[in-house]
Amino acid sequence: MNGHIAAFATTTVGQRFFTAYDGLLSSWPSDTTTLDVVGRFGSTRVTATGPETAPPVVLVPGFGSSSMAWAGVARDLGVDHRVFALDFIGDIGRSVPDDVRMRTMDDVIEWFDHLLDAAGLSSPSVVAHSYGAMLSVAYALHRDDRVGRDDRVDRLVLMDPNACFAPTNPRYLVRSLPVVLRPTESRQERFLSWETDGVEFDDDLWTIMTVGPAHFPRRRPVVPRRPSTAQLSTLPHATTAVLAANSKVHDSERVSASITDRLPWVRVCLIPAATHHSLPTVPHDPCVAAIRDALTIESA
Repeated sequence: MNGHIAAFATTTVGQRFFTAYDGLLSSWPSDTTTLDVVGRFGSTRVTATGPETAPPVVLVPGFGSSSMAWAGVARDLGVDHRVFALDFIGDIGRSVPDDVRMRTMDDVIEWFDHLLDAAGLSSPSVVAHSYGAMLSVAYALHRDDRVGRDDRVDRLVLMDPNACFAPTNPRYLVRSLPVVLRPTESRQERFLSWETDGVEFDDDLWTIMTVGPAHFPRRRPVVPRRPSTAQLSTLPHATTAVLAANSKVHDSERVSASITDRLPWVRVCLIPAATHHSLPTVPHDPCVAAIRDALTIESA
């Protein structure tokens, strides 16, 4: 796989992708550093910014967007938080998978544990979007008494989490099928334009979100099972679901009502004019405000 990414980087589309990635990276604060965490499954790129003694926050992207989707959020949070944003192994970005694949949720949990250990984080806040929110929920629900990691996550901020509190809208699944089965730039552009109601993105981020899924040598992600209400009841009590009002992944009003009914201690925030794939970038100010509120509110 290393060779596949290296070969991709030499192509015209690969150069476009990494130029866009590096362009967004250059917009991060001047104190930004990058770390490649090497483990059993490969090398994971982590981008960090903010005061080293500030409260730690881990930013987990959706599949097909990379850590650079958090650039705007990181600039704001990095003022008074220590921010760590990661690229998934096997997805677009600067992480490089090894021959050993992640095949199960136990593998994903091992990988995430290793990342937190390498960064020296015992119980950070986790802000996660889309597929990243799915994995973060599964990670937070995991209990391993042998190593005493019942509270590995301090609080969760879940940005339009799909298949966590409600099933995915069948219409969304049907519309996404072509870009899943045979991804191309044009298909990805049409799909994102449909889901985001034609919102305008930063040019570099648009390149990452269209060129990456179409051409980057990716691996099939590990998808956790949708948790039961009983399982969700063990989430950290400082959990916030930030829902996109215009999301096409699910009916956000119904998801909000379901969370309030079944898990009344989970805080719910609805962002007007946002869609599933416009988060966590657009609209910027409401996104940052929702995240900041979630990071400071008292536990239920």
